[in-house]
Amino acid sequence: MVQKEEISWDKIVTAFKEAKLPVFKKVVTITRGGLFVAGIYSEIYGVKHIDTVCLESYDDDKQRQMKIIKCTGSDESDIVIIDDVADTGESLLVAKKYYPNAKTLTIHYKPHSKFKPDYYLWETENWIVYPWERF
Repeated sequence: MVQKEEISWDKIVTAFKEAKLPVFKKVVTITRGGLFVAGIYSEIYGVKHIDTVCLESYDDDKQRQMKIIKCTGSDESDIVIIDDVADTGESLLVAKKYYPNAKTLTIHYKPHSKFKPDYYLWETENWIVYPWERF
């Protein structure tokens, strides 16, 4: 049985500050969960250029085929793609096709994911509930 784990804003912000991650020229965030993570990263590391990859893959909590809503793409190398979690890894795989030289960053990485981010704060098997999902 998968355990549910609630994560606080403070825990996430503290982990980002302690991680001493590289500073990239540009952030590309996967909406919607990645928006909050990109905001935290941007504030802590001073990155002003933020773009979005808008994907849709969930409908009523059931995963379905990935649909691209918006994605510009770039072959630049000083970019980090940010999402909240690498669960199945599908979102990150799609984003990497459009930003092939970018690095990737998530809060959580699940070992069963098809994609392992370059940077992540925690590895887990738990079902994570982020503070922005509690509205």
